[in-house]
Amino acid sequence: MSFTKRYSILIISLIGLFLLDITSGTIFIPLNKIWNCFTNHAQVVESIIVLGFRLPKAIAAICAGSALAVAGMLMQTFFKNPLAGPYVLGVNSVSSLSVALFMLGGGTGNSFFHSLGLPLASSLGALAGLMLIMFIAKKIHNQTHILLIGMMIGFIAGAWQSVLEYLSNAQHLKNFVIWNMASLSNVMDTDLLILFSVIVICFAVCLFLIKPLNALLLGDEQASLLGINISVIKNCVLVLTALLSGVVTAYCGPIGFVGLALPHLVRIIFKTTHHLHQLFGNILMGACFLLLCDVISNLPLFEITLPINIITSLFGAPFVLWLIFKNKNAIS
Repeated sequence: MSFTKRYSILIISLIGLFLLDITSGTIFIPLNKIWNCFTNHAQVVESIIVLGFRLPKAIAAICAGSALAVAGMLMQTFFKNPLAGPYVLGVNSVSSLSVALFMLGGGTGNSFFHSLGLPLASSLGALAGLMLIMFIAKKIHNQTHILLIGMMIGFIAGAWQSVLEYLSNAQHLKNFVIWNMASLSNVMDTDLLILFSVIVICFAVCLFLIKPLNALLLGDEQASLLGINISVIKNCVLVLTALLSGVVTAYCGPIGFVGLALPHLVRIIFKTTHHLHQLFGNILMGACFLLLCDVISNLPLFEITLPINIITSLFGAPFVLWLIFKNKNAIS
């Protein structure tokens, strides 16, 4: 199957899942009524549901899914390790701790600081976590040990987060717990604009890193011989990953397994390690995956909307286990 056909299938799937996500839920709204919402011919209730709730949530799913998938791709190339990802390496945990310091300290009281302070706190936390992992990677060259240390960093960050939760007041704790469950419904219009803008800029920068990322697959020494400035490229990857995972964690909460599982699925489908196809494949596949998870979380049979992390874990964890058993020799 050619790359054009693969992209066509993913794009058609993305459009189909996007429409399904808007129409499905506790109240089913057919496509013709959704169209009426954009032409001011729909009922007030339907317009509120579609334009005020489902449409922003679906766009947030596309942004978050694609961003986390690309962040996972960057980290797996960066560490040359198929099990690398913001969640496994403790980056999201440090980011969550940073948000906890902000939210549990009363930083959400002002709407201005809530809209700008939250993504800034999360991005700085993600960047701090990545820099810590990079420092460790320079001292310890065993990739398995690096992953284990990353997990320990996650546990330590989680412990301090629990201390903050225990000491905080009821209202701040409630706000943080709701955020920590991970939800696509919390993204408002202004938040969506910031989320979309940051992610699009990061993707645009990634396009200029295609050749250096492909060279990194050959090893640092070979990449240097090809004229690649390893230090600059690694710093760029570090910042991009921090921004992508940080801004998603800020607005949607810590969503697990997307950045770990999706890059593998893209490599299986596209059967290439070329980062041009990897980039667009992860953008499309990540968006499709999180849209599908959002559709499942809103199925009427659950009677309530399940946290998105439950659905991503139910799909992502078995896939990673299957991948490890199938490629145990390659991973080890």
